[in-house]
Amino acid sequence: MGKMTADEVSDLEARISSGHPLFGSRLKLTRAFHHVQHLREVFGGYIASEPIKVSGRTEASTGDFVYYVDHYESIDPYVSTLIGDIYHNIRAAFDYMASALVVSNDGVIDHRTCFPICTSAEKFQLDAARGLAGASIKAIAAVESLQPYISENNLQMQLIQKMNNFDKHRMIIPLVAGTKSIGFNPSDAFSDFFGEYVDLGWIHMTPRERQLPLNVGDRVFGIAKGARE
Repeated sequence: MGKMTADEVSDLEARISSGHPLFGSRLKLTRAFHHVQHLREVFGGYIASEPIKVSGRTEASTGDFVYYVDHYESIDPYVSTLIGDIYHNIRAAFDYMASALVVSNDGVIDHRTCFPICTSAEKFQLDAARGLAGASIKAIAAVESLQPYISENNLQMQLIQKMNNFDKHRMIIPLVAGTKSIGFNPSDAFSDFFGEYVDLGWIHMTPRERQLPLNVGDRVFGIAKGARE
């Protein structure tokens, strides 16, 4: 399962029009795509506002040069509703698909009809007996081929299931500040020590442990005094 592009969405709309068994699924996926586009715009504006600022200073007690978070502005909580809507619409698209598979085999859908997403073959057999009752053996096999336990390529299905269930009961809280990697220019630290500017360029590192979320006052990196001597 990959990311949908605008061209792929347009192609989907052209191939699956009103009256097609998967028309409902297409509408849900298209809606999810538009939410993703909106989410990208919101994130783009947030990043452009430079919400996180870090600066370094020499610690009087140790002589170490330490980088601290000076400013952190949280992202708009509205993002939570966008993320939830994305997963809900994608999950609903699969459930609509399950209904279409049952109807196409002259079966009857009811309140139990759904697209099972399971982490084991045993659980799938149980859930498919209820959720896909009335669907053909071929259709059930096709649904099973998309299960997370079949292939690592299907693990996003499990994420869709978890996030959709989570959003139904609790608000998703987006955290965008974390030290996945650190980029810093040690020139200030060494220049402060030597009393003249020394251009050392930028250094990028990946810490052993992530800090998530970051808060004002958090220490993100330090250069020991001994390393500058």
